[in-house]
Amino acid sequence: MMFRFQPKFFSIQLTLNSMRLIVLRSGRIRHFAQFTSDTPFLKDGVWQKQTAQDFLKEKLATIAGLHGNTVALSLPEDKTFTKVLTLNKKIDLGNEKDILTEIEQYIPVPIQDVYADWQMVSSGIDRTAIAFTASEKKFVDDLLSIFSQLDLQVLALEPESHSLVRALLPEHARSEAVCLLEIEETHSTCVVQEGGVIYFSRRVPNGSWQNLCRSVRESCQFFTSHLSPAQRPVDHILLCGIRTPTDGDSLQQIAKLLKYPVFLAQPWGKRKPPASLKNDVTAYAFSVALGLSLRT
Repeated sequence: MMFRFQPKFFSIQLTLNSMRLIVLRSGRIRHFAQFTSDTPFLKDGVWQKQTAQDFLKEKLATIAGLHGNTVALSLPEDKTFTKVLTLNKKIDLGNEKDILTEIEQYIPVPIQDVYADWQMVSSGIDRTAIAFTASEKKFVDDLLSIFSQLDLQVLALEPESHSLVRALLPEHARSEAVCLLEIEETHSTCVVQEGGVIYFSRRVPNGSWQNLCRSVRESCQFFTSHLSPAQRPVDHILLCGIRTPTDGDSLQQIAKLLKYPVFLAQPWGKRKPPASLKNDVTAYAFSVALGLSLRT
């Protein structure tokens, strides 16, 4: 699932019915775009390939200066399985069969039906922690075929949670336990990371602010009591996404409901949003696409 990039590529996040695109060159935003489709790209969790192909072909043709045919793509968070396994034994990371056997116990589909990637978190004489991500092969293959039909080469696939961490948390800020909350039109993605490792990822329907905040608060508490190696509390929560409230009163109210310190994320960092997005909540919608574009 993880591949090296060629020098030039652009990043695309496909959501239920929209596309967000970023072209980053030498640390500068060269192009960005957001388009919305009247017809969903996903129906009952299945890619509507012809709909997506026709839409992408039409919209990509309108972006001047979009050089190259290589692209990095995000995988929707609700179509990936992300977890840290803590095993009461030492395990060899080179023993793929043993690792896949362990992963299979934590996913709802047979291991032969998924693509999986993993990394060591910690290792001791009788204890091993492994972070893994998996996604169903059919879902991934259908996504790849959409771009193959457009003569675009996919050089990397990455869960949205990984892109969010890269976009919103510089490396020096990843040692703390931080919750990232991406608030979209119909749902929100809650990600909790510590030390650059994603321990928790959950997509929840928005509903009322009270219900959303309760769900996020419970997720943070679950991380502390069951997942954090040192049972560390979440230090603070960063907000991003198209429905991010930006006024002070709303942020105070959300912080009161969450019972955690809450801050607006800075996905654009030192790059600053393009002038057309400045002071516009749309700027917060590009967090995943930006994180993808920052892959090296």
